[in-house]
Amino acid sequence: SSRAQIYYNSHRSAPPPVMTLQTSHAGESHASHSAGEPCECFELANVLASVTALGLSVIAATMATFHKSDVESCLEGLGGGAGPLQDLMVTLTVNYGVIITLNAVSTAVIWLSFFHCDALESSWKHKLTSARSLAILMGLAMGTFLLQLVRIGYVLSMQGMLAVLAYICNMGPGVVYLGQELIYAMGNATATTTLQGTSSMNANSQPYGVHLASSPYISMDALIHNFDLLTYCKDTDGGRDAGADMVLWGCFLTLASQALIVMALNGEKSRVSVHDLHEQHNLFQMTKQLGTQATGAFEHMPLLAKQMSQEAQQAMHNPRDFANHMFWGGHGSGAPSSSAPAHSAAAAAPPAT
Repeated sequence: SSRAQIYYNSHRSAPPPVMTLQTSHAGESHASHSAGEPCECFELANVLASVTALGLSVIAATMATFHKSDVESCLEGLGGGAGPLQDLMVTLTVNYGVIITLNAVSTAVIWLSFFHCDALESSWKHKLTSARSLAILMGLAMGTFLLQLVRIGYVLSMQGMLAVLAYICNMGPGVVYLGQELIYAMGNATATTTLQGTSSMNANSQPYGVHLASSPYISMDALIHNFDLLTYCKDTDGGRDAGADMVLWGCFLTLASQALIVMALNGEKSRVSVHDLHEQHNLFQMTKQLGTQATGAFEHMPLLAKQMSQEAQQAMHNPRDFANHMFWGGHGSGAPSSSAPAHSAAAAAPPAT
């Protein structure tokens, strides 16, 4: 009936709006950004940086390990004075193995986080590409970067020492002989200083004070004793001492690779964190709208109950009018007219004379 339809339209609540929640998992890339937008370019930079870092670490490891044996043979000729440098070359393979493994894992995690693949969707994938996992990998990468800063000091000292010795060897046998005589004289002076005492030597024969500079990478005292310069020049010929240059360049490339992987992990962690905050904001908005609709429904319940009570009382006092309003809207062709008997009675009565 028209009354029932008007009543329904006036009291029914508005339909809830259709809400689309964009689920941005850690491994999904939003399709809302076109390929030409700056945001997508910056996000893609993380992927490219990770691949570049992995490539640089592989190149650095290849350069250093390929010349490892040549550098070790040069350091053996220096004797015990180059002990820390020899330890550096012993740990070279382990160092690059850890770096390549870490960069490969970090690159794989960044790719899983950026590119979406339905076949790999699982709980372990979301844990692996979460902001927490990326932060842990970034911390490990920063640790390897700091380790390379320490190692580069050893490599620079090694490369400088081998470069000086290579220059002396290239000067010819005469210079090598004079250099060996100088080394013997220095060794004898060191032994005499040790026997007589440093204070007496400084007071009697030195016109200057004591020098305290030292190096954590090499021991000059151990290097001077029992060092045969001619034997060193023969054992390191053929350009084998040039391997120190490759180890140095490998160390520089490793520093660049670790800096790039740290930047890539940090950028991807920030992107994932923003997407997680976006999900939480959408969930909050959905909960807020549902709460508002529920509050409106509870507010209208007393009004609906009052209207239904009034109509029930009307139905009890005057059922005929209530039925007429509900089903016929108060008028209509099918509704019986209460004045019809009066009109028919008047028509049937004879006219008065």
